Amino acid sequence: MLKSMNKLCTLGQLIVLDLMIVTSVKAQGLTEVTKTDTTFDNVADNAAKTMNTAVGLITLFFGLVGLFMVANSLFNLYKASKDPSHQVKPMSGGIGLIIGGLLLAVGTVAGLSKNTLIGK
Repeated sequence: MLKSMNKLCTLGQLIVLDLMIVTSVKAQGLTEVTKTDTTFDNVADNAAKTMNTAVGLITLFFGLVGLFMVANSLFNLYKASKDPSHQVKPMSGGIGLIIGGLLLAVGTVAGLSKNTLIGK
């Protein structure tokens, strides 16, 4: 169980590092804001866009973690079904499948609602 948690943390760190690299590359390509463009409306619009991007990244992260948990739990259930000595307990796989499925469902529903007619 500890090894799988370490793998999950490592995967999460890799995803966050990748997102930081992509964000910094995009930030380098942005144009500079002149002093005449710094009105309250522009600042508010930029803050809203930043928050929408942050919420999207968090939703994507939870969806990917949920997908990883579902795959790992299915593999644990498969190992438990093939173990004749019953040393591998299927309960952790079942609980992980439920939690991972809920995380994946939240990410999927949020992504679909944003990218379909509901979000427009």
